[in-house]
Amino acid sequence: MKFLLEDVQRARERRNEHVRFVTAILADLKSVYDRVERVRVLIVAHRSALTYGKEMRDLIDSAVQLRNVQRALDQTTSNISEPDRGELVGAVGTMEAYLNSLAEEFKEYYKPIADKQRIYEAAFEHFLKQTKPGATPPDNPAWQELQGLVKLRGFRPASSSEFRESESSTDESSTAYKRKFIDELDRAASILRGELNRISGGSNPKVPQEHKSTQDSLASSD
Repeated sequence: MKFLLEDVQRARERRNEHVRFVTAILADLKSVYDRVERVRVLIVAHRSALTYGKEMRDLIDSAVQLRNVQRALDQTTSNISEPDRGELVGAVGTMEAYLNSLAEEFKEYYKPIADKQRIYEAAFEHFLKQTKPGATPPDNPAWQELQGLVKLRGFRPASSSEFRESESSTDESSTAYKRKFIDELDRAASILRGELNRISGGSNPKVPQEHKSTQDSLASSD
């Protein structure tokens, strides 16, 4: 009886540890999603190379966090079945690769754009000192260049005019954020929620072809 009780206790501890592991992965993915969405909004709201530079550093941190998630999933002690673990690693890897592609574009183009931002700020400060009623402020060439960055354009929320253009566009960059980040995030969240359901004694459902929205699929991890 003593040995039986000890076995039951060990099994319960393993189960609880697995629940903590899966819940932690879900929390990491939600943290990355929240941070990435914040970056998207702020870049458009501020329309500034300074904000672009600051927020892209946060995006790089998010990519590092996703890499750490992959390493945790790669451990054979994760107790997630091999097929599901392979899908999870693939989904998270696609998300990381997408964020890294944005970081590569940032590293290539940021310096000259930041220089133009500094020139614009000096011109705008002069404009404010010399302003007259009805005067038109100078355009920001840095923001104009940021709007032209291909990967960033597919990442940030589109303006109304850009949205109209994207409706008739076949450019894959315009859908990259959804395909390579949101859809993969939904797929990973669905697998992890299925794993929690399996641990709790429910069935282990297959990952649906059409995932629920990220907000819904991750809501239960709050």
